[in-house]
Order: sequence, then structure tokens, then C-alpha cells
Amino acid sequence: MGFAVNFAISLSALIHHQPVQQIAYKMRSWVLLSWLFLTIGIVLGAWWAYYELGWGGWWFWDPVENASLMPWLLGLALLHSLVIAEKQGSFPYWKTLFSLLTFAFSVLGTFIVRSGALTSVHAFAVDNTRGYALLLIFFLLTLFAFGLFALRSNNTQESAVKFQLISKAGGILLLNILLTVATVSTF
Repeated sequence: MGFAVNFAISLSALIHHQPVQQIAYKMRSWVLLSWLFLTIGIVLGAWWAYYELGWGGWWFWDPVENASLMPWLLGLALLHSLVIAEKQGSFPYWKTLFSLLTFAFSVLGTFIVRSGALTSVHAFAVDNTRGYALLLIFFLLTLFAFGLFALRSNNTQESAVKFQLISKAGGILLLNILLTVATVSTF
């Protein structure tokens, strides 16, 4: 749940109309730390599955494994968006959108792992009450955050910075699109 800090910063920025560069600077270290710990967790989980459990592979595309991969992919896109937002002021909406999506997919992953909704060797509980509570939290947070994003993104005073398609910003835009497609296909 390390991405909760970025979620809170993004919501605060939407409410208070804070500029892109200021928010990108605040978020970058939190995103990097959260993404790094998620990376370490995924790598250690793959190592554990391969060597300790003897399953014969690093990754089996299990729903619980995918639940950790989706925020990792979106967190990587967020990290790249923040670099461009901080340096050039580009991607004013992308950094907020990826921040909200990363946290939403983290909560969704918690629901998948803890609710028993999907059958997996990694599922930790089959308590329907807990699953309903997590699903309610997921929907309420997602509706509030994306509703606020929809209201504020059109009213922002930030102007879109134009950039060349064949440039560093263009490459990061393409990377973000590919990471988003990978996340959707993993879902």
C-alpha cells in the first residue's frame, strides 16, 4: 500500500489546484520507494516459488501474481510520467491518472488476494464479509477519486506543453501507452 501516499498527494493536488512540477517533485521519491519495494516483493516471491516450493518456474500468471504485476506496471508508467512532468511540465493529467490507477489496482489486488473471489494457491482467505468490505472500499475510493479527476481535469489552469513525437517525452508517452495496454491485458 505504498502507493497510498501518492494517491493522497494527487487528491490534494486536484482539490487545491497545485502545479504539476511542484507535485511531481513531491511524488517522485514516494513512487520510487513504493515501486522499489513492490519490485523486491515480486522478485522474492518468484525466487521463493522457484527454489523453495519447487514449482519449476518463476511466474505462472496466477491471479494473485497478476494482482501484484498490475500496480507494478502502472507504477513504472507513473514514475516515467513524473520525470517528464517535473522537468518539462508535460503530462499534467497522466501523472494524476497513473497515481490514481496505481492505488486503485493495489486495492483491487488486496481484494483479489484477501476475498477468496478467485481460486488460487496464493489466496489467503475465503471470508465473504471481508471481500465485500474490500470491494466497497475499492468502489468508493475509485468513484470519489476519478469523479474528482473528471471534474478538476477540465478546469485546471495548467496548459498542455507540446512536444515532438520523436523525443524523450514522445518515447515516454509511447512507453506509458504500452504499459497501460500490458496492464489491461494482464487484468
